[in-house]
Amino acid sequence: MDKYKGDKEAFALYIYNHLSFFISELPEKYGVQDLNKYFERMNSSGKNLEHHEILKVKILSKLDGNVSLYMQLWNKIADVDTVLLRKRDYQKETESDFNWRKNRVLSSSLADIEASPELINNLKDEDNKDARPIKEIGIREKKPQDLNNNHFNGSRSVLRFPQLLLQTLYLYLKNKNGEEFSPRLDDFFNQNRLLDTFQKHLPYEGANADKVCLKEFFEHLLHYRVAMDVCFVRSLEYGYSLDMNLPEDNKEVRELMMFESFLYVSSTNLTYYRWFGWLMTYVMNSKCVPNAKKLFLELKKQTDTLNKLPEYGELFFGEEIRYWFWRLDFYIWQHRYELFETEEDAAYLDIVENYVFIRNRSIEHIAPQHPKTESKLQWSESEDDKVLLNSFGNLVMISQSLNSALSNSSYEEKKAHVESYFNSVNGTIESLKLLMVYKDFSTCWSKDNIPLHGEKMYSFLKNDITPDVE
Repeated sequence: MDKYKGDKEAFALYIYNHLSFFISELPEKYGVQDLNKYFERMNSSGKNLEHHEILKVKILSKLDGNVSLYMQLWNKIADVDTVLLRKRDYQKETESDFNWRKNRVLSSSLADIEASPELINNLKDEDNKDARPIKEIGIREKKPQDLNNNHFNGSRSVLRFPQLLLQTLYLYLKNKNGEEFSPRLDDFFNQNRLLDTFQKHLPYEGANADKVCLKEFFEHLLHYRVAMDVCFVRSLEYGYSLDMNLPEDNKEVRELMMFESFLYVSSTNLTYYRWFGWLMTYVMNSKCVPNAKKLFLELKKQTDTLNKLPEYGELFFGEEIRYWFWRLDFYIWQHRYELFETEEDAAYLDIVENYVFIRNRSIEHIAPQHPKTESKLQWSESEDDKVLLNSFGNLVMISQSLNSALSNSSYEEKKAHVESYFNSVNGTIESLKLLMVYKDFSTCWSKDNIPLHGEKMYSFLKNDITPDVE
């Protein structure tokens, strides 16, 4: 507040325009002790502003234009769990008009949004002027599950808003500065340092604050938020959803959805930028919602370029190889009709159809390191046995809870776990690789079977790598 030193009128005007009061009316029956207890709780339970809330004020205060509108827009972008653009049933918006609106926003500047705020749901004050009181709303003929966009009810963004801010900043600066921009990633994507990161790379205070760059960043943030809503998976209570301006049971949309969900679970805060930056750039260059099949093929090619398949012998226990287990599960899901084509395979196919990618983080030996005495497969101290034990063929990726439950279990017990998914409602099996083990070697798991299974699974990965990227 140093700038108001000596100017009492300006300071008083600032306080008048910015000060707000929180008034809480308490029940008349509250006695002195109750009032004192309430005061103490209110005093001690205050919540500090989130970093992104502070950043909002810092950035928007520097922009010229309708700052009040920008504030509303920022708040809507920040609510990542609510789809930014929704079909307007009360205006009887057609599917084609709704898709046109999505594409229009993807290519709109902030000036365009100022001129046409009705493009964004509820951004314009009169946006709900045709809405009817509750007592005037009639009975719907359709069941709730048949309503448009119902598969987005209860869905959540796979990125939190601070992550979206940092990913947008990274891509904005990368596009602007090219190879010159190469920050230390673990510092840059540290959400606890969000304000420091922005002040360092996109100053919002002091002489270095650039209104043009701040406005460009805000436009990028809007575009990426819409693109993420439409072109990247959203998380459901069980599984994922994907828009792409098409029904979610569309074959091409489902294929893209499964690949993107694999991509999401195999990412971390420090690696999201690999798919996020590419995906956002691809959508922006398309200037509209892209074709689902083409997006899948290009995203797969980009992913294969970034992740080179190791040699078979390099996929062993102790190395960071989780990515390749998820990738293998995607291949098995994608080729499910070829791998489970007979009538006898119908039960397997049902399990694969219900598969959902989850963030498994534990590598388990199929034949355990320290088998129980009754196990048919026992290990010696030889070097060959040590290599075989820790090889890709004898490994599977499952959740830590299941890993604990099956720890040192014999193959027969692991078989029983797989069998529990047949004709059941147990949810998704945790590993399609484990399902393939059971399918190919249902009677026993031996030292001879381990390399057979491993080489077969590795051939799946090798055959699936996009040509010309190795």
